[in-house]
Amino acid sequence: MNVPPRWHLVSFYRIDQRGRRVRQHQKILDDDYWHTTPCGPESHAVDLAHELFFNESATSGDRWVITVDVLTGERGTVDRRLCEVTVTVPSESVLAPQRDRTLWRAQAS
Repeated sequence: MNVPPRWHLVSFYRIDQRGRRVRQHQKILDDDYWHTTPCGPESHAVDLAHELFFNESATSGDRWVITVDVLTGERGTVDRRLCEVTVTVPSESVLAPQRDRTLWRAQAS
């Protein structure tokens, strides 16, 4: 049986006006949903980004890059890049319903 890796490093980079990535947030997650989500890891990364944007009151229209790396363990080293997505912050009216959907999905699991 092939068991998916559990530990992932998720990094959130805001793209500044010069096009450079500026890391704003980073967290380690114990989450194998990246490998089982029906829409793929990119969709899960976008959902987490939208939750961050809502909680941090990110500016609509800002561009971000979210990277997800597989770790060798809870405090392990990066084994490989699972996905990288570029996201533009939507308006708050778009974020609120998406955040509710993300919270519902998290509570259901």
